[in-house]
Amino acid sequence: MTIRTKPLKLVLLPLLILISCAEERQNDWDKNKLKGQVKSIDERVYRTLEGSEDIEKEACKDFLRRTYIFDETGNINKIMEYKNDTSLVWKWMYVFNDEGKKECLYTYKLGTSLKVKSVYKYNDQNQEYEMLDYRSDGSLKGKTIFLYDACGNLVEQDLYNADGSLNMKWCYDLDNQGNIKETSWYYANDSLFRRWTCEYDNQGYLIEEAKYNNKGSLFHKYKHKYKKDSIGNWTERISYSDDKAEIITERDIEYFTNI
Repeated sequence: MTIRTKPLKLVLLPLLILISCAEERQNDWDKNKLKGQVKSIDERVYRTLEGSEDIEKEACKDFLRRTYIFDETGNINKIMEYKNDTSLVWKWMYVFNDEGKKECLYTYKLGTSLKVKSVYKYNDQNQEYEMLDYRSDGSLKGKTIFLYDACGNLVEQDLYNADGSLNMKWCYDLDNQGNIKETSWYYANDSLFRRWTCEYDNQGYLIEEAKYNNKGSLFHKYKHKYKKDSIGNWTERISYSDDKAEIITERDIEYFTNI
């Protein structure tokens, strides 16, 4: 199948974080269902031209590229986001302490300009319970509080403004495998902003997602099909809307060979 592409204008989150009930701390290989010792993922995302079956990716100059860099313990320590393949727009860098827990996250715009420094705090169960966001001048921008169920699964994130007022809440409902099957966004007054539902295959890959507005009306639905490499990690995902190919995500995966 050949697919023509057009410029992509999407806001994408980093690799989907899956939550599971586990006694051991999971690394980012585990959270993202990656097989083998992944060193980096170079991801490119295209939007097709009205579901066309003709491929002309060379003509698509404006698409999203994101690169994930892993350390040898399986955690992401750097994410870089590009426009037009080579123009670096955003960069995120994680710093870990001696216990392997996240200590800080630095967010840079255009590669070098520090925008936000995020500092993680942990509770007695070694769970992230608070993240404080500071602007480049050191002033507090806001904070996030993480709430967990009795199994240790993340079930809610409360986002606060610098003055301590609640901005928004994200609530998660999990399936039996620990995948997020529903996310609900709420305003500070507890009124619903948006709802997102997800379905997975038996390997934990996202195969269908739907988004609803605060009235419960569906406004966005995708079904996903994958191609995988010899290790078993997906290298291409085609997202269909109304049975028409709409988004293509391609991944080049590099593996560690010495660990």
